[in-house]
Amino acid sequence: NRFYHCGLLSYQNLFQNISFRSVGGSLEEVQDVTCEDLEICYKAFYHPSNQLMVIAGNFDKEKVISLIQNFYQKKKIEKKEVTFIPPKEPLAVVKQEDTLIFPTPLDYVSFSFKFDISKLNPKEKLTLNYYLSSFYHQFFGIVSPLYKECVDQGIISAFIHTGDVMFGPFLIVSIGAYTHNSKVFKEKVLETIQNRNSFDEEAFQLDKNSCILKMILRDENIMSMIIPFVDNVIDYDYPYLDTVQDIEEMNYKEYVETIKKLDFTNYTVVTI
Repeated sequence: NRFYHCGLLSYQNLFQNISFRSVGGSLEEVQDVTCEDLEICYKAFYHPSNQLMVIAGNFDKEKVISLIQNFYQKKKIEKKEVTFIPPKEPLAVVKQEDTLIFPTPLDYVSFSFKFDISKLNPKEKLTLNYYLSSFYHQFFGIVSPLYKECVDQGIISAFIHTGDVMFGPFLIVSIGAYTHNSKVFKEKVLETIQNRNSFDEEAFQLDKNSCILKMILRDENIMSMIIPFVDNVIDYDYPYLDTVQDIEEMNYKEYVETIKKLDFTNYTVVTI
């Protein structure tokens, strides 16, 4: 998978003291693993104190809580105490540009921008996520000036992909596309980010209305309620479900200021 290998190379270029590799490890590591290794890992991390349980539906809340508490009180679950030593990771990247040689129908350019968001509280991180969604839409979506220009000039012929993921105190924003001209596409993406002049208040309001509509409709589907809650806990340490009021409180001025304050200078770009 070209994107799997591209992602690994991007992370290696972004982080100086954090290693990224296949979840399963190397063939040698899998062959050398012992039963004791697995037992230590299981007792340290697969433990009720590290567990998130979400229950949704029509039920007696106090009765269910009591049932769960009684169940675990009867269990004697051994816990292995371990010390987690977080790596001291600087904001600066290892390498700003790289190439991945891999079978591909067309060159693919992948930008990965590194941000330190350790000073944001959980609610601020969630708000930033919403503002980034509008930023992606206005600056790289099919209605954006960049997209229209790239299509008109034959630089791209498909979507510009955007997204983000969190690694501890860091937020990684990804922007990429298949392109007929890697050099020009890179220049245009960097120019768009540097200038950041595609803000549109009307489009921002439409994005807000779209989010509100999705929140209203998700009440009809139980998993549409559970998944956002779990994501908030895991991604932002925010044990609440975001609400329509949260979206309504977001404003255009704060959105523009938030995006303009982001430092896009720490990045790596990988071309497949």
